[in-house]
Amino acid sequence: MAKQHGIIIWEKSIYCEVPGKGWTRQALPRLEDAVTVIQEHCEKNASLTFLYDPDTLHTEFTECPLGGRAVLREALASAHDSIANPHTAWGFQTPWPLSATSGGNQGTFCSYETAPSLYLLNQTLGDLGYTMARAFPMASLTAQGGITPGRTGILLVIDQPQGQTFIYIYTSTGIRTCRKLYGAGRADYDIWSEISMVLGEYGVTFDDGGQRPQVRIYQAPGNDCKTQCPYWDILSRQAQVELFDFGSLIMLTRAVPAGHSSSLLSDLPRSLRVDFGFQVTAAIFGFILVGFGIYAWLDLRKEHKEITARRRTERSYTDQKYRLEQNRREIENLRTLYSQEIFELSRGRLGLVESLATAIPRDATLLSVSAGGEEDARFHIRGVFWNRQPAASSAANAGLSHSSTPLSAIKSELERTVGGLLVDETKTNMTPDSGEFAMEGTTPLPEHAATVPGWKPSTSLPAVSPTGGIPRPAPVQ
Repeated sequence: MAKQHGIIIWEKSIYCEVPGKGWTRQALPRLEDAVTVIQEHCEKNASLTFLYDPDTLHTEFTECPLGGRAVLREALASAHDSIANPHTAWGFQTPWPLSATSGGNQGTFCSYETAPSLYLLNQTLGDLGYTMARAFPMASLTAQGGITPGRTGILLVIDQPQGQTFIYIYTSTGIRTCRKLYGAGRADYDIWSEISMVLGEYGVTFDDGGQRPQVRIYQAPGNDCKTQCPYWDILSRQAQVELFDFGSLIMLTRAVPAGHSSSLLSDLPRSLRVDFGFQVTAAIFGFILVGFGIYAWLDLRKEHKEITARRRTERSYTDQKYRLEQNRREIENLRTLYSQEIFELSRGRLGLVESLATAIPRDATLLSVSAGGEEDARFHIRGVFWNRQPAASSAANAGLSHSSTPLSAIKSELERTVGGLLVDETKTNMTPDSGEFAMEGTTPLPEHAATVPGWKPSTSLPAVSPTGGIPRPAPVQ
């Protein structure tokens, strides 16, 4: 079982409970140094009970006369940015009568952090292996202070050498108040005189209808109130005084329910931590589950294989049926496109042959015409100009090369008479010495080629059927 340690953070001091050794106090210049002190005096995996000074952890209080946690959360979140911060803790104190603000109804004080100090402290200690079981402000002690209704009660937490005390007063007339006194290290600060002034301020008298007031004093380590209090004899004679150390103070803190409304830990993110015993139990339970899993896997393996094979066969049949249907649709589509392609390409070749009769001049003779050879839309024309001198003279007068000018008329006539025909000028040339010329280009493409991205005329028959097909026409010569 994890050991329990008590931690009290109060002004510039931190008090640590070391089991078997008592209490130790160390200076706390910064709140961050509390982690180092806890590591020095507390074992890892220990359970920590925190009692803190609200001012040290940047906690403020505001009146909430109507009560109701959900209502206050919604109302205060719009007025206080710190409450809207998920890393900032906040909570309630015991309801007190706030007649001046609530018209006599029972109200309460809402405590909230102006900076996320408790969250960071809890997170850092959790990373180091500690568990913050409880954390309460000093005002929460009033919930378990053992005050008798109708009787004046006083609760004191005092450290005279440090000049600081916490006072909770509950008079027989119903007045409740919490006061904190701090001398800030002043040598001339008399803490017992200040306590006497606070008691007089609230009209606390030791003549209480025959019942002596209850006074509970929790003194810090190194204090001896019996010798340090100048009016101890009077106080012990006229009041019912009980003197305790900080160990009893931590026990009183542990008596406060963990889910008490004043606990700021209830709003902080939580993480699950397990001890060694829980880890062993979880490991055994895990082995049992693994054993059952292996047994079930071995028992159902054969059936699983049969079911898997059957499903695989069904999927194979389904895929084959789908592919056969898809192939049938593609074959029908190819038949249609192929027939249309043959017709349109043949019409373009026929237009080329018919236009050559008017495009070739009289001084030229065609040697060969090829259309629809290796590429369906390509054509090749070869010829010769018999009257070479006039052709060369006209080219020189125009300032053009001998290889292109005599063929311009042929090119223009072909492209004009056959719509969609294009002459490839890079492969059109003429030899000036012999008068021979060659011209290449493309006949009009089928109409569907413009709507099919990346269309290229087919150079072979589509494999429509192993028993038959559509023969391609021979090239036009």
